[in-house]
Amino acid sequence: MNTPINENYEEYKDDVWKGLSGRELKWGGIAVASGIAVMLFLLLYLKWNATLSTFVMMPFTCLIGVNGFYNKNGMSFMEYLKRKKSVIFGKTLVIRERDIREYKVKKLEQEIQENRVDKTKKRRKNGKI
Repeated sequence: MNTPINENYEEYKDDVWKGLSGRELKWGGIAVASGIAVMLFLLLYLKWNATLSTFVMMPFTCLIGVNGFYNKNGMSFMEYLKRKKSVIFGKTLVIRERDIREYKVKKLEQEIQENRVDKTKKRRKNGKI
């Protein structure tokens, strides 16, 4: 009897418990604990009703949970927000055509110099110099 095994088994090595990675498990636990804490504070201390307490508690819990589960291009939610912020509020990169031409000229000069050095090395090896 043959049992087929998924070829991408290396991806599942990081599973800690029921398909969740350690990071997801940790942030999920933090999200649930913070949700319970905020809910109890609103219900017992401020004496709000359960529906209003739930609506106020959900954004806190969801933001913490998203931080653990969201993954885009290898970045966590907070890393993604930091990059997004730097793109939106960062300085604009301006490239002038003159700078591009100067860069190309310098690169061409370096290549020519390297070719000259290579040719002289070859001549020395062959005994022509």
